[in-house]
Parts: sequence; C-alpha cells; structure tokens
Amino acid sequence: MFGYFYNPYCVANRGTQTYDTEDLQPFTSYNLRIQACTIIGCGTSDSTIASTLEASPEGITTPTLSSRTSTTLTIRIYPIFNPNGFVTYTLFARGVFNATIDQEVVMVVHSGVESGDVVVMDLLPFNSYTVYLDVNNTVGGIRSEEIIFETLGTVPEGFSAPTLINSTSNTLTVTWSQPSFPNGDIHTYLLYGESNEILSGPVSIVSTDNLVGSLTNLRPFTVYTVFVTAVNQYGNTTGDVALLTTLESVPEDLPAPTISDVQSRSVQLSWVPPSTPNGQLIQYIIIQNGVEISTVSSGTLESTIPLLTPFTQYSFAIEACTAVGCFRSDDVIVTTLEDGKLVYIISIVDKYVYCVLDFEVCDNPDTK
Repeated sequence: MFGYFYNPYCVANRGTQTYDTEDLQPFTSYNLRIQACTIIGCGTSDSTIASTLEASPEGITTPTLSSRTSTTLTIRIYPIFNPNGFVTYTLFARGVFNATIDQEVVMVVHSGVESGDVVVMDLLPFNSYTVYLDVNNTVGGIRSEEIIFETLGTVPEGFSAPTLINSTSNTLTVTWSQPSFPNGDIHTYLLYGESNEILSGPVSIVSTDNLVGSLTNLRPFTVYTVFVTAVNQYGNTTGDVALLTTLESVPEDLPAPTISDVQSRSVQLSWVPPSTPNGQLIQYIIIQNGVEISTVSSGTLESTIPLLTPFTQYSFAIEACTAVGCFRSDDVIVTTLEDGKLVYIISIVDKYVYCVLDFEVCDNPDTK
C-alpha cells in the first residue's frame, strides 16, 4: 500500500505505484512525498518539489480614477486575483493627446509587472479618455472592462483676433471664431473696443450661439483696439487684438473765421482747423454773403478777399470738408472802410454781438 502526500496532507492511498492528482492551482509549487506501508508499518520517502504550469490569468479588477488635473489622469491598477503565472500589466488609453492633436488614438500609457497608481500625462483639458487594462502571462491574458474618465477643464486657449465685416463712422461690426480649445463650456463672449481716448468695456455681451457683435457710439475716423474675451466655468481668456478704424464723417466744431486788415476794397480772412475733423480734411470753402467764392487746400488757413465795395457790410464763413461732406462755421460780419476812415466789425458768436470800433483822424472832421 502506498500513501501519496503533498503539502503535507495524504491525498490518496493506492495499491499502485502511480497516482494522478487533480484540482491543483496553476503555477504553484507543491511538496510531494510517498509513504509505503506493509502490515508491519510504513516508511516515508524524502520530499520533492514539483510545480504546476502557468495558465491564463483570472479575476481582473477594472481600473479606477485616483485623481485628475486638466492634463493628467491618475489611474489605479489593482493586483489580479489569480495571476497563474508571471503577469504583465498593460494600461491603454484611447483619446486625443497633445502629441496627436488632430486625431483620436489608442496609446499604451503603462506596461510593467507591478500594479498601483499610474499617471497618464500629455492629455487635453476637458476631454474624455477611455481606459482599459490587459493582464498577460506566457499562456494568455485577460482584459478589463472599458471605463471613461474626463480631465478637468481650464480657461479657453487658441483665441484669434476678430474680423471686421461692416463699419460706419460710429459703428464697427465684427465676427470671430470659437477658441481652438474651449477647455470647458463657453457661456459668454465679451466684446471690447478701446481707443486712445476711450476705454470701452465690455461694450457688448454676446451669447455663445452668435459669433457677431457690434461696437456702437464710436468716434468717426478713429482707430480702435478691438478684442473678444471668451468665458467658461473655469475663467476667461482674451484673444488677439485687431486694429480697426471707423469711417470718415463730416467735420465738427469749426470756429468762425477771423477778420483782419480791413480795407475799403479788401479784407484778410483767417481760420483754424476744426477741433473734430472726423476724417482727412481735403479743402476749405470760403463763403461770402452765403455764396461760395473760392476753394483752398486743407493746408491753407488764410486768404485775402479782394474786389469788395467800400463802406459795405459783408458776411463771411468757412466750410471744412472731408471726402464725406462739409461743415460750415458761424458767420462773421464786417464792413469795409469808407475811404479808410472807419472800421467796425460785428462778430456774431454764440448769440452774443461783439463790436470793435477803430477811429482814425480825418482830414476833414466835418465829413460824415
């Protein structure tokens, strides 16, 4: 009679010299002994070590999320319950990476013999990634369920300058594209316009379903720095700026001309440019008694008016012109000399009347 032992139990008693054991664990070492018995007693052999072969791994646990940022996911890999051999853990992630910005790919983000936390890097903010685990040995392997994890968001990135689609002398209408990387849910666009004189902002709040906005109540012929800010739940980002100019308009704020060197048959007329030209001045028009009498270039600021009649009242005004139109000043009234004996000027400014009298000594004081 033979007794068969392993670890250190007797598993069978047989009258034969062979024995096939079952229900052993794969890739496990066993201490084997044989006991031979007669009716007098038993003797036990020395032990021998024998190992079962590998088998495919069993009992995989789906990875879990340990922590995350906007560009990383920390994935926890759990030890397999029954490795059944020397195993390798291979973690896969499917999604869009910084290195593969234009397409979704599957990347091996970890391969090794140890479980634990694995940091998956080079990810995009506010993006979803499908993660799964393979555990393999020399015989076979097993795959976990797929699970989706999402990186945190951050402020938008990749925001270009707005583009002009229409302009007037006091409005600019622009359009823009969504940021290349919203990095969250964009809920508002803020449209700004700044000039050297004005900080406007935001002058327009635009919803996300409309990528067009208008700046209004602007000054004519003025350069504005125009830009858009995109806002999501994590913050905001301002895009590149565009330098845009409003169209020209009619000049404003042109004072009445000044009269000097009054003679009996001529006067000297001078003026200053309008304080608000609203464009590129191209000419001045001289108005005498409501009628245009001459045109001079925009660089000319004085003119002698000849061929007048002595001791006669005249009104003069100036029109400043851009390519869009002209603006007329208030009138100034002057009376030419009576043979050089008397000068008086009446200037009507802001509804007040100013008189300047200048008397000269006459050859004949009795002359009227």
